[in-house]
Amino acid sequence: MATLTVTAVQHTRPRARTLSLIVGKSLLVSLLPAELFLLILEHAILYCKPKALALVSKAFRRGIDVIIYRTVVLDSLKTLLLFHRTIHSERPSFSADHVKKIVVIDRDIALHPHFNDVLAACSSIRSLSIHSYNRPGKPSTTKPTIENGLIMPQSTMLRLLDDLTHLRFCEPGELWCSPAAMIAAFGSLPNLSHLQLARRINANQANDKIFVRSVFKLLVSRPILKMLVVSIFSDNGSCIEQSEIWHQMCELRCTDQRLIVVPGRYDEWKEGWNDKDAIRSGWHPRDFWLHVSM
Repeated sequence: MATLTVTAVQHTRPRARTLSLIVGKSLLVSLLPAELFLLILEHAILYCKPKALALVSKAFRRGIDVIIYRTVVLDSLKTLLLFHRTIHSERPSFSADHVKKIVVIDRDIALHPHFNDVLAACSSIRSLSIHSYNRPGKPSTTKPTIENGLIMPQSTMLRLLDDLTHLRFCEPGELWCSPAAMIAAFGSLPNLSHLQLARRINANQANDKIFVRSVFKLLVSRPILKMLVVSIFSDNGSCIEQSEIWHQMCELRCTDQRLIVVPGRYDEWKEGWNDKDAIRSGWHPRDFWLHVSM
C-alpha cells in the first residue's frame, strides 16, 4: 500500500512585522526592560499625544501613567483642579504609586483647600518645591494645626510625607513663619535630607534672630540632613552681601558645612518648569542642589 506524506510549509513572519506592536496580539514590550520601554515612550510622546499612546494597550497605558505623573507641575489653579479631579477618579493608591515629585509654581495654589487633598493622595513623594510659605506663624514650640489651607490637622500630617527627602521653599513668604513651624506643617519628615529656606533682607530684626536660631536647631536636631540651603533675597536692589541676615547666616555656616548661603533671585527657580512636554520626555531643569553645591 502506498503511503502519502504531506509536508506542511511553515511560513515565518518578516522581522519588521514580528516586532510591530499590534493591538490584540501578544505584545513584545513585556520582554523589554522597564527602563528601556519608558525611554521609548518618552521619545514617542514628543511626536504623539499621550492619550493616543495610552490606547495602544494596557502596557502602554501603565507606561504613560508613570511618565506623566512621576513629576507633577502645578502652575495654575486650572492645573490644580484638573489634577485634583484625576486623583479622585483613579484608584486610591494611584497617586501614591506614581507621583514622586511635585512643583508648585503659583503661590496661591498652596493656599487652596484642594492642595491638602493632593498632598494626602501623593503621600509617597520624594521631592516638594513650593513657591513660598504664606501662612501666619508664631515663633513658639507649639506645632501648628490649621484646619484649612496648606496646613492640615497634625494627626493627619504626621503620617503624610514620611518618604519626602527634598523640600524647597523657593522664595520668601509674605507672612512671617519660623522655619521650624514651616517644616512641622508637613509632619515629622523623618527622611528629609535636603532643605531650602528663603529670607528677605531688611526684614524684622527680631524675626531674623529667630530665623537664625531655628536654622541652627534644625542642623543640630536633624543629623540626617545633608544640605540646608538658605537663599537671601534683596528688597529694591539693596546689596545682599552687606545685609545683617547675610552676615549672621555666614557666621553660622562656619560652624556647619551642611549649611549653604546663596543670593536669591526672584522667579529664577521657575525657569524650565513650564515646558511640560520636555519634562515628560525625561528632561529636567537645572538641578538646584547640584548647582548650589558647586
